[in-house]
Amino acid sequence: MRTMTKANLVKRIKKQRERQKLSTVKAAQAAGIAQSTWWSIEAGKQDASWDTVFQMASGVGLKIAVSCSAD
Repeated sequence: MRTMTKANLVKRIKKQRERQKLSTVKAAQAAGIAQSTWWSIEAGKQDASWDTVFQMASGVGLKIAVSCSAD
């Protein structure tokens, strides 16, 4: 398992959306968020919460695992 930043995960989500030939409208609908929010996050105009990024990943069919460890 590898560690991802939000920015890297958003890039991966965008690539997955494009592979599936989904518009931002369709992807946002599948994720349950506004299309304007989706576009702003993909364009780097808006910082997203982890919850929103996880919703976006789900909207394009990516499965995300969260791991926590004590230092």
